[in-house]
Amino acid sequence: MNLKDMFLLSAVGIALLIGFLANNLLLWLCIGAGAGWVLDYFVTKLRPEKEAKPSVLQQRLEADRAAQKASKEKKAV
Repeated sequence: MNLKDMFLLSAVGIALLIGFLANNLLLWLCIGAGAGWVLDYFVTKLRPEKEAKPSVLQQRLEADRAAQKASKEKKAV
C-alpha cells in the first residue's frame, strides 16, 4: 500500500466521521458511494492479474471487435 492509497483510505475515514457528526442523509449517501468505490478499488488492486476475470462488458466488447474484424476481412476477400 503506497502513500496515495493511505491518503485515499484516510480521506474516506474522515468523510465517514464528518457524516456521522453531521447526521445528514444526503452526505451519508455520498459517503457510502465513495466508500464503495474505494473498497472496489482496493479489492481489484489486491487481486492478482492472473486471477482477474474480465467483466461481462469487456467480454462483449472483445467479441464485438472480433466480429467486426471478421466482417471486414470477409468483405475484403
